[in-house]
Amino acid sequence: MSSARLPRLILGGEADFARWLKRVMALLGVHGFHIRESEGALEGVIKSDAFGIPDWYIWREGDGGDDTGWHMWRELKTDEGRLTPMQTLMHLSMRRAGEDVDVWRPRDQERILAELRRE
Repeated sequence: MSSARLPRLILGGEADFARWLKRVMALLGVHGFHIRESEGALEGVIKSDAFGIPDWYIWREGDGGDDTGWHMWRELKTDEGRLTPMQTLMHLSMRRAGEDVDVWRPRDQERILAELRRE
């Protein structure tokens, strides 16, 4: 699917960014799970750095042949938003474990589309 056919992001806030992402993922056949509030979702976790887990887990299934599936963790932030110290620690820990972890911002729209398409 070409970029011209995908919705363009018109930002009014992080909620608009998330809505745009969900629409694009649906059009591209990509699955996702959004953790609304990681502290509440991870209640009882022993390691405190787990509270910095990225708020999106995104994946696409493989077809069992040459098309292998993939997954990634993404934190959505506004263009001015900053990671918390716990988020920074968690991202580093997850990368050390071999996970694909990053931050997406509205200004990254073209990069986001390329990553979702695996271009």
